Amino acid sequence: MSTRSYIGIEGNNGEIVYVYCHSDGYLEWNGVLLAKYWQRQEDAQALVGNGAMSSLGRDLDDCYFYCRDEGGEVEISQAPTREELRLKCWAEIPAYSYGGEMQPRQDGLMVEAVYIYSLSAQVWLYSDGSAGEFVPLTDALPGVEPLAA
Repeated sequence: MSTRSYIGIEGNNGEIVYVYCHSDGYLEWNGVLLAKYWQRQEDAQALVGNGAMSSLGRDLDDCYFYCRDEGGEVEISQAPTREELRLKCWAEIPAYSYGGEMQPRQDGLMVEAVYIYSLSAQVWLYSDGSAGEFVPLTDALPGVEPLAA
C-alpha cells in the first residue's frame, strides 16, 4: 500500500498549487527528501511544475513524473487555503497513471501528508493530513539539515 501525499507551493496570496505524489509520502521519506534536497524556491517550483508523480527523488531526474515518464497531461491542482488542501486529504485521490494505464479518481481515500513550500516564508511546511496544523518541516524533522546547494 502506498503512502500518498500532496506537495505544493503557497503563493503570497495564500493560494496553493499542488500535485499528488503516490508513494512514500511519509515524513521520514518525502519529508526528509524535501528538507535536504528541495530548499530553494526555484527547485520547489520546478518540482510542482512537472505535475503529479509516482515518487519523489533527490532531484528532478530521480523523480518519477506521470506526464514526463509515461506521457500525457501535466496534472496540477489548486486550493484556496491550507485548510482547504488539508481537507482534500479525506476527499479525493486524483486520477493517475500506473503501468501505462490511467487509474480513475477515487473518493474517500486518505492522503497522509501534505507538504507546502511557502513563498513568503521561504520554508517547507508539513501537516500529517488529518487534524494536524501546518508546522515548519524542520520542526517536524529535528536534526535533518539541508545539503549545501
